[in-house]
Amino acid sequence: MLDAAIAQARGPGASDDYARRLDPELGPDQKYPSVFTHGADSFHVAPFQYIESHDHPRFVTRLGVEQETDQLGMNLGDRSRWTRTQPYAIALYTAKGVPMLWQGQEFAENWNLPGGTDPRRITFSRSLHWEYFYDGAGKALVRLYRVLGSLRHAHPVLGSRGDFYLEPSAEHRRAGVIVFRRMNATEAAVVVLNFSDVARTVRIWWPRPGRSASLEDPADGRGPDVVAELE
Repeated sequence: MLDAAIAQARGPGASDDYARRLDPELGPDQKYPSVFTHGADSFHVAPFQYIESHDHPRFVTRLGVEQETDQLGMNLGDRSRWTRTQPYAIALYTAKGVPMLWQGQEFAENWNLPGGTDPRRITFSRSLHWEYFYDGAGKALVRLYRVLGSLRHAHPVLGSRGDFYLEPSAEHRRAGVIVFRRMNATEAAVVVLNFSDVARTVRIWWPRPGRSASLEDPADGRGPDVVAELE
C-alpha cells in the first residue's frame, strides 16, 4: 500500500492502483491470499498494510513541505495539510489487511529522510515531536485514529479478512473518490473516501438500509456532529 499511496499523493486525486491495494487479494502485481496452505495444513493469513515506516519520509511530506528544515537542511513536512492524511487513515482501518502505524503517524509527525543508501539517513536521531500531540492537528488526528480503532474493534465487518467489493468507477476516480463495500452475514459497511481538496457528490449503491456518518474533521479541528454508527 505504501508505494501506491505515495504515488497517489503526488497526483490530483485517486488512482486505481491505490484503490486495488485496499484488498491485498486484488493485487495488482502481487496478490496475497487470505488462506495459506502447506501440504495438509492451511490457516487464515492477512498482510500488514501501512503508509509509513522507519525506512521512509513521513507521509505528510508527500503532501507538501514547509520552510523549516532539519539538521541536514531537509524541509519538514507541512503539517497544515494534515486534513489530507485523513482519508488514508480511514482506508487503512477499513480496508482488508492488518493496519500498522509508525510511531507519530497518529499526530502527523513530519520528519523528512534522504532516500536510498544515503548515509545521512542515520546521521542523527529523529525523536518524536511530542508537542504535536497537543496542537490542533495532533488532537484531531489522534481522535480520528481512536475512533477508527474503536470502529474496527466493534464491527467485525471491517476486519482484516472477508468480503471486499471495490466500486470500479472511472467517474469516482476522476473526482478523486474511492468507494468500497465490506459485508458479512450481519453487517454491511460502505466506505466513501474523498482524496480531492473539494466536496464531491457521487452516486453509490447501498446494500441495505442503515446510517451514514462523516469521520473526518474539518480544517479547524472540530469534530463532526456524528462520530459513526454502522448497521
